[in-house]
Amino acid sequence: MPKITGLILFGESVVAGRGVKDRSLSFGRLLRVKLPIPVLIKGKSYITSQDALNRLDKAVLRKHKIYSHVLVFIGNNDVRPVGFMKPKFTVEEFMKNVHEIIRRIQDCGKTVIMCNLQPLDDEDIYRIHPSVSKYVKPPITPSFLHKQYSDACSKIAQEAGVFFIDIRSELEKMKEKGIKVIADYCLDPNSLGHQTIAEKIITDLKAYNFI
Repeated sequence: MPKITGLILFGESVVAGRGVKDRSLSFGRLLRVKLPIPVLIKGKSYITSQDALNRLDKAVLRKHKIYSHVLVFIGNNDVRPVGFMKPKFTVEEFMKNVHEIIRRIQDCGKTVIMCNLQPLDDEDIYRIHPSVSKYVKPPITPSFLHKQYSDACSKIAQEAGVFFIDIRSELEKMKEKGIKVIADYCLDPNSLGHQTIAEKIITDLKAYNFI
């Protein structure tokens, strides 16, 4: 297994560090401190998989060859509603976009690692974004729809034959113990959530014998 010479974190708000008021506590910056390799953070809040595809060339493909691996964390914004039971991008559209992102990264000689998404509760979603209730018809819930995109991430990894890191299960274990891992003011992980994500990534990189 080829060792990592450099890691690009590519994705949306969680990669950018939302959810922690001190960005030094975000999972990307924790990885910078704890990993013995260069870590480049290329996260942008509110972007969808289509936006990520559009910025892929500048954010990832043109970067120095020292960055041998790319961790892709995307999907939270594709599920955002734009109409009644209508997300910005369907699961099928999301999967198509991410498959294309993976293909382009691989074509430039970099190794792809795919992550799934953080778990969300309907209580948090309705509290932070009360207008969502207008776009969802029971018994379908926002958290159910969100989980479909997280599940799609593991399916994409399997179909594309790329490495997969399940950060969701680690966060769910903590939630089951009553430990809060989602921020109070947004739907991104809080400082403990970011720390848990960083630790899981490091554990799996070692398990894959990358570092």
